[in-house]
Amino acid sequence: MIAVAFIGGALFVLQQFAGINGVLYFSSLTFQEVGVESSALASLFVGLTNFAGLKSSLLSILMDINFFSKSDSDCSYLLFLFRCTLCIILN
Repeated sequence: MIAVAFIGGALFVLQQFAGINGVLYFSSLTFQEVGVESSALASLFVGLTNFAGLKSSLLSILMDINFFSKSDSDCSYLLFLFRCTLCIILN
C-alpha cells in the first residue's frame, strides 16, 4: 500500500513539471533564451495570453448556453445571433 501511495505521489509531482504549471514556471527562462531581457515583459505576455484564453472560453460557453436555450420566439433567435456575433467579434 505504501508503494502505491509513493508511485501516486511521484506521478503527481512529476506531472507538475510536464503540464502547464511547468510551462508557466519556466516561461521567464524561455523568454530569456529567445532574447527578451525584461522578465516583467515576459510575465505580462504570459498573463495576457492566459487572459485571452479565459475570455475565449467564457465567450464560447455563453454562445453554447444561448444555442441550447429552448425558446422558439423570433426575439430569442435574434438575441442568439447578436450574442454569437459579439462572441466572434471579441475573439
